[in-house]
Amino acid sequence: MNGSKKIQAERDYTLTRYRVYKVVEQKLKRIFEKPIRLSSIDDKALKYWQEIWLPHNYRYPPDGGWDWQEKRTNVKRTTPERFEVAIWHNEILCGLALGKPSKGTSHNAIYLMEGSPIKHPLNALITRIVMEVGIVYANDLGKKHLMLVDPLEKMIKVYTKRYGFEFRTAKTYPKRFCIKKV
Repeated sequence: MNGSKKIQAERDYTLTRYRVYKVVEQKLKRIFEKPIRLSSIDDKALKYWQEIWLPHNYRYPPDGGWDWQEKRTNVKRTTPERFEVAIWHNEILCGLALGKPSKGTSHNAIYLMEGSPIKHPLNALITRIVMEVGIVYANDLGKKHLMLVDPLEKMIKVYTKRYGFEFRTAKTYPKRFCIKKV
């Protein structure tokens, strides 16, 4: 993709994500009756992650603890259509998620999802919120499924029982994933 096409694609997908955030925010406001704001993983989110989360984060991948600065930079450089969301309660960053849609109509894949290591007002809601954003983004892009790539073993039952995903394995990448029709 040449420079001007890449810039235009970045603009178009940024607008799409923004629209998705607004739709999901309205839905979440009705469900949870809490001030939830969704945004891209921008400089403000990365600064909060670095200054507030990092000193308190004792998790290591794959249980969280990712370098969100590095992950976001890498995916932004190559993937204008990326899935990304920062989840805020007022001015508290409560969760982050990152992924990318498939080339065809197959799926929107979420590769990374993490809640703040510090107790926050949206505890136990981050997964549900990420799923809502992921489904609306998948629908907006014309994808048939939402996929969670390489889920934590302890979360597979939650994804299948509570959220209606099917757990699958494959010989090629991704070798382990949960998938749900949207």
